[in-house]
Amino acid sequence: MELLALFILILCNGLFALAEIAVIAARPARLQERAYRGERAALDVLQLQEQPERFLSTIQVGITLVGTLTGALGGATFAEQLTLRLREIPFLEPYAPALGLGIVVVLITYFSIVLGELAPKRLGLTDPEAVAMRLARLMLFLSRITAPLVSLLAASSKAVIAFLGVRREVEQPVTDEEIRLLMLQGAEAGVFDVMESEMVEGVLRLGDQRSRAVMTPRHEIVWLDLQAPLEENLAKVRESGYSRFPVCDGTLDKVLGMIYAKDLLARVLSGEPLNLAQNLRQPLYVPETMPALEMLEQFRRSQVHVALVLDEYGGVEGIITFRDLLESLVGQIASAGETGGPTAVRRPDGSWLLDGSYPVGQLEDILGVLELPARERIGYETVAGLVLALCDHIPRRGEWVQWQRWKFEVVDMDGLRIDQVLVSPVAEASEGTAAPAA
Repeated sequence: MELLALFILILCNGLFALAEIAVIAARPARLQERAYRGERAALDVLQLQEQPERFLSTIQVGITLVGTLTGALGGATFAEQLTLRLREIPFLEPYAPALGLGIVVVLITYFSIVLGELAPKRLGLTDPEAVAMRLARLMLFLSRITAPLVSLLAASSKAVIAFLGVRREVEQPVTDEEIRLLMLQGAEAGVFDVMESEMVEGVLRLGDQRSRAVMTPRHEIVWLDLQAPLEENLAKVRESGYSRFPVCDGTLDKVLGMIYAKDLLARVLSGEPLNLAQNLRQPLYVPETMPALEMLEQFRRSQVHVALVLDEYGGVEGIITFRDLLESLVGQIASAGETGGPTAVRRPDGSWLLDGSYPVGQLEDILGVLELPARERIGYETVAGLVLALCDHIPRRGEWVQWQRWKFEVVDMDGLRIDQVLVSPVAEASEGTAAPAA
């Protein structure tokens, strides 16, 4: 009879361990899907997950109670019976009490670990949603019964933590890095297509960027000047390959509006005289600090798909189109006759030849680093900005700087602008090492 009671106690321990691992491992998305299909048990599991402290305290109370009863029963009953048997053996008689207790402890520990912990937890991980749904009603019933004791224990643990001066930090249930890891694992397992994983990565990256990170910078904007001859402006339209142009009065900071190449073509085909100041379309004006995702929402609401980025003094810093945001999600989309955006070319020796305007968010992916130095403090968005931050001066062609295990060498300059950078791995990691040009 005592052996049956001990076996039942071990199985009860296994039941608590099974419920604990199943409820914790059950995926809320799958449970919500089953709840939408009308499965009430899924709602019970979600209720347990919404109150993890109460649920885990109930489990802990059950496991502790079962463990205490198992130890008491084993020590009081089986150890004494085994000691009496061992005393019948002459050469073991002096060691019978200790040996009997030791054998009982080893056996109970073995079966408690195998039947009360390992096997139930392995079973719970095979199909955690199904197992959790089967046990959820029982766990809710036990949590209501033990509610007073659980509340007392919770209050006591909070008092101990407060006495130790430990502050509880609220953690986000899901982080960007966890989503990236899940998408990577899903792509490797064939659950997601590689393109799907890359698009999710693009969305997460875009969510961390400001408008200045995806804009075409001021010095690359092709704009039309009302004070310039019409032939000069038309030549810019023909040679640029762009379809939308800011129309300004003498300077880029005096924008009158936007003109589209298709509007100019329509006037030519209809025989109308060309007047750049007529029928201008107004772009959006956004600060350089606006989040890129908010910029996307602005485009959606306004139905205007081009925006001028302004600095704190009201000057034009750059221009953003809907296509710029789209390329941040899916990669470069080069049209016929276009060279595409900033490029990154991997060389056979493992180095990378990057345009100075290459985004640092994509550079972090290439180098496999979580964060580049001083990015939050200085706020640079391109490889050229990173090199300037590391050098702390305007570099010359051939000058290089080292950060961690990467060497950044300026291989081409366009005046004072860093045009191309060669990023090479180095054997020993160091930081802040720089070498002047020869």
